[in-house]
Amino acid sequence: MATATPTARLLTAEEAADFAPDGRWELVRGEVVTYMPVQPEHGMVVNEVVYKIRDFLGSPDRVVMGPEIGFIVARDPDTVRAPDWSLTWREQADARRRGAWIEGGPNLAVEVISPEETWSEVQEKVDEYLAAGTQVVWVINPQTRTVHVIRPDAPIAVLRVGDVLTGDPVLPGFTLPLATLFTGGGETRQP
Repeated sequence: MATATPTARLLTAEEAADFAPDGRWELVRGEVVTYMPVQPEHGMVVNEVVYKIRDFLGSPDRVVMGPEIGFIVARDPDTVRAPDWSLTWREQADARRRGAWIEGGPNLAVEVISPEETWSEVQEKVDEYLAAGTQVVWVINPQTRTVHVIRPDAPIAVLRVGDVLTGDPVLPGFTLPLATLFTGGGETRQP
């Protein structure tokens, strides 16, 4: 559940960077919204995506990727979203960097639905990412073991265990069997 922090006036993205409350937060239409820490299943799914994409890329030097990187997805009032995990080609990220944040959406945004989140909360983020130029959003639901693949120019695809997630159009050739995603592949990973 997200909680808005009341402010005397709406903040800009730049002011929010200076304000920077402790914990997990985003700026939504000028107001700081804080979030609870994620549950272990949430973190495990994000980690599995990260490991598979890092393995696929080999050297991640040509991308800016990570958890909760801030993207300015709207202005006046400003909204800074921080996907659970995202990937942006480094050249684009560097060109769109505005202070603490990147202007526009990531190339790939990953949102993992937590038990306390509603679909409408996640859908609002997805719509903002797509409007800001994101090419593909993966909405992962560990409880239903599904992935919604959302692109601006295609119908939503709902993948289930037994299906294979692909990286198109951002990571052509990348594949991730959902059975591996939701079981962690049976591998023990060291940080």
